[in-house]
Amino acid sequence: MELLVAMGFPARLAQQALKLCDHDPQRATDMLLNNPPPLPDETEPTSGAAPFSSPVEVDEDPLKELRLMGFEESSARGALVAASGSLDLAINLLIDEAGASTASMSGGVVEVRWDDLRNHKGTVAAASSHVEEEELEPPEPPKKRAKQSNRVRPSSAECATASHGRQDPPDAPSDAPCDSAASTLPSLAQGLCFGPSAFGRIERARPSGGWLELEQKEVARMVVASVPSARHLRGQRGELKVTQMLAGIHKQGLWTFGNASSPVNREVWPAFRFIVSEMSKLEPLHPKRVNIFTALVKACEDCQQVQAREILRIYGDLTSQTETFEQQLKYSLIRQKEVALNHFITQQHTGCDLDHTQVQPHQQRVHLFSGYVSQIGDSFGLDGLDAAKSDKFLPRVLEELERKKTLKSKRRFLQALVREMSVTEWLQTLLADINNQSVDADRLINRSGIFQWVQANLSVEAAHRIFYDEDRAEEFKGQDPEKPEPANQYQPFLSGRMLVEMLMHARFLVSENDPGWNGPR
Repeated sequence: MELLVAMGFPARLAQQALKLCDHDPQRATDMLLNNPPPLPDETEPTSGAAPFSSPVEVDEDPLKELRLMGFEESSARGALVAASGSLDLAINLLIDEAGASTASMSGGVVEVRWDDLRNHKGTVAAASSHVEEEELEPPEPPKKRAKQSNRVRPSSAECATASHGRQDPPDAPSDAPCDSAASTLPSLAQGLCFGPSAFGRIERARPSGGWLELEQKEVARMVVASVPSARHLRGQRGELKVTQMLAGIHKQGLWTFGNASSPVNREVWPAFRFIVSEMSKLEPLHPKRVNIFTALVKACEDCQQVQAREILRIYGDLTSQTETFEQQLKYSLIRQKEVALNHFITQQHTGCDLDHTQVQPHQQRVHLFSGYVSQIGDSFGLDGLDAAKSDKFLPRVLEELERKKTLKSKRRFLQALVREMSVTEWLQTLLADINNQSVDADRLINRSGIFQWVQANLSVEAAHRIFYDEDRAEEFKGQDPEKPEPANQYQPFLSGRMLVEMLMHARFLVSENDPGWNGPR
């Protein structure tokens, strides 16, 4: 009983839990954290117990914060009760609970975080049980946990930049301490390369309905309201107004790829309708809506292959947060891969950016891009594979690639593309996305999924390290921002070192001399 009260549980609530659990403190702790029992109807407090009339009320704001962090509502509510409403302490209790379904038992004494309970801001004086500070001392307190040093001892791979001008890993022993200079992204990325998880087919759920059923003129009005200049622009070599083209896509998809049930339109048509539905929820001049409709208008001035690619890109950006954490990471690499492929095309195909009056369609960049995607999209991890395979100029493009012998060795070709990709640049992109402090930021990575992934794949201790900690401030030095704003203090905020640890565990990054990986095929 005394032990549960010392943990911050109201006396009568602790007594009720013990009664329901046959006086087993381990089971009672689990019950109090995850599913607090109802109190018996009593007008007088139990002898020896502090007065208590009802269960502790839980403030909805910290409860919401815990739910956003991925905790189950019942567990979050129980932890807040145990922590007398303190969000900081509730987080510690929940993370510790994740490491073991109940507090570990040693010599009959439950090992709890006594320092957290006593030194928590304002001292945990359980309001409902009026426990004095000295009562928080366990009969035989366990040894105080050693405070972690700010200087974490990383592996040799962790003290490692990026793909351009890579160097062999340093000969320094792996347990040498890292200072702040060694925690910069270039130093962390040194000796690392993209691993097997960074490649492979992009998997994405297709929209299954629920979009707005709009008349063509309504779609045109939406576009003009956000991009007034679209009223006068024409595409399809001047044959149609851009607004007519976008309205037609909404009605039946891209006509050059067949009807609405063709392989490409089964992907593009619902994606476009999803985009329009999402944009209808925003004000006409909302920056996000203006940017998206501007990109679509610009695509309509090019061929339908470009339009398909742009629609799928926008759809991917809007829906990436609904995918698994691994798929979100893979999707975040698509832009780098596309840049690498376009750079290769520029080098190998002179004149690829000339118009149709100067070069044949199968020699133009847009169709050459389709040709390469059709051959490496699956293994390299590029989007729009079905659209690329449906390019009407694909047979001629493949003949052109054969003539140029650019795909004679697919492995060498892929290695050339990977050399154009930068580990440092990717780390910068991910940190900027995850650590963005804007409340309404458009993110590629869903922050609520980070805690769940780390908890499932790394360790309980690692789950603590996805949040900012003043004791580890040196780890964040040089980042922008270096610490979260108060409104985001309970959201994941990663250091470059922690990010690299996660990516290496997931095999998105590996050591350059990793014996089990020699690049995509």
